[in-house]
Amino acid sequence: MQINRLQSEQEWAEMFADNLRDAMRERGYNQEELSAYAGVPQSSINRYLKAKSMPSLHCLMMICVEIGLGVEEMGNFDKFVV
Repeated sequence: MQINRLQSEQEWAEMFADNLRDAMRERGYNQEELSAYAGVPQSSINRYLKAKSMPSLHCLMMICVEIGLGVEEMGNFDKFVV
């Protein structure tokens, strides 16, 4: 039997921040543009990019739809289950 081990919330936040930063760079978005297009406050985008917080499910979905990536691509969830 395999036991699942989840990483810390901070590790999740840092991974999400890296993925979000990469996706924004690839699509040419700055924080203000992503905020406007995804309907997520710019202050929230800033906190996500600094790994200070994680988005709610609703905000995560809005960001993923706008940047054209699936939630699993932004989260790399498979890397957190051992």
